[in-house]
Amino acid sequence: MGIELNEQQIAFVKGAKEWFRKGNKQRLELSGGAGTGKSTTISAAIEEIGLKPDEVLFTAPTGKAAQVLTRKGCFTQTIHSTIYDYRLDTMKDDLGKPILKNGRSVKKPTFELKEELPKQTKLIVIDEAPMAGAKLGTDLESFGIPVLATGDLQQLPPVLDADYFLKDPDYVLTKIMRQNEGDPIIYLSQLATRGEPIPFGKYGPKCYVIPRDMVTDKMLRDSDINICGRNITRDSLNLHIRENILGINKPILTKGEKIICRKNNWTECIDDDIFLVNGIMGYVDNVYMNEYNGKKFNIDFRPDFTDSIFENISVDYKHLFSRSGQQTNSAFSSYNKFELANCITVHLSQGSQYPNVTFYSERIGTRDFYNRLMYTGITRAESGLILIKEDER
Repeated sequence: MGIELNEQQIAFVKGAKEWFRKGNKQRLELSGGAGTGKSTTISAAIEEIGLKPDEVLFTAPTGKAAQVLTRKGCFTQTIHSTIYDYRLDTMKDDLGKPILKNGRSVKKPTFELKEELPKQTKLIVIDEAPMAGAKLGTDLESFGIPVLATGDLQQLPPVLDADYFLKDPDYVLTKIMRQNEGDPIIYLSQLATRGEPIPFGKYGPKCYVIPRDMVTDKMLRDSDINICGRNITRDSLNLHIRENILGINKPILTKGEKIICRKNNWTECIDDDIFLVNGIMGYVDNVYMNEYNGKKFNIDFRPDFTDSIFENISVDYKHLFSRSGQQTNSAFSSYNKFELANCITVHLSQGSQYPNVTFYSERIGTRDFYNRLMYTGITRAESGLILIKEDER
């Protein structure tokens, strides 16, 4: 492969080959922090086992996580598109007649487990495995194909149903790969993991730790994403960036604004693989003002990892411009729920990485939770990071 593996990685590669040869356990799990080379180790194991590219299915729980792995050289699909057939069924009443709403038949999304996967498939790899819950996990394993699950347990635990994979991983990588030893983001993430102080200062050409009074509007504008710990901070930063930096004061979305979906809508799909689900982030491509009625308006929405567009979808107006904790009145809205995404919380950023990140760290919860929050926020950055702290502790 041209990359020197360390002893932990070599142990996994040997163990994976033996696991695959014996076939007495369907799943093998590998965990490891940032910079430990999980992807490199998985690739080395597949090569050692002797599998061809078309004999391995690479999967991830979300479209964004799949795109991150694809960028690393492994074509990856979501678990949903890998194991389910998707269709829209017309809902019918007790008499068997189609149910209509606003003159249109009401559709219900159905995910039906496929009868089989491609016949040549000999191994399924699932990245970001802790983000997948029990239903996805058991359905994935129902095909009887060996599963290699990997993920980073040092990150924040996902909020919902994610206790199926990596509860007790078979192998854990802790040693930083030689190629990553000088990476300032990896260095800071290790300090965060150990709960050690992170002093203010410059840690590399594009990596800084600064106090709050040094934050500038330019930093917030130039970052690919701004993240924080608390929803109240997210609200304030979204409003500040929108009005004072971007100069948008209209009580309606404008083309190019960054937003994030906060409600699953499995009836909306693009590319046969990307659904309009909670956490998918992107940009407003068009606004249909003629659809605005005080409660909703329609937009074209482009996720930030594809050029394809969700066309003419509704947006719940009240939810969009309500502050966190004041959105309960729209809980039963039939419209799509979006929120401004010039800033998002660390929880919402999981499964994604960005070239340049500005991270407002905030002390929340227990010491262990805070350490995980810091680690997760820091490791969302690929190359550039501005870490904003209250103090140097």
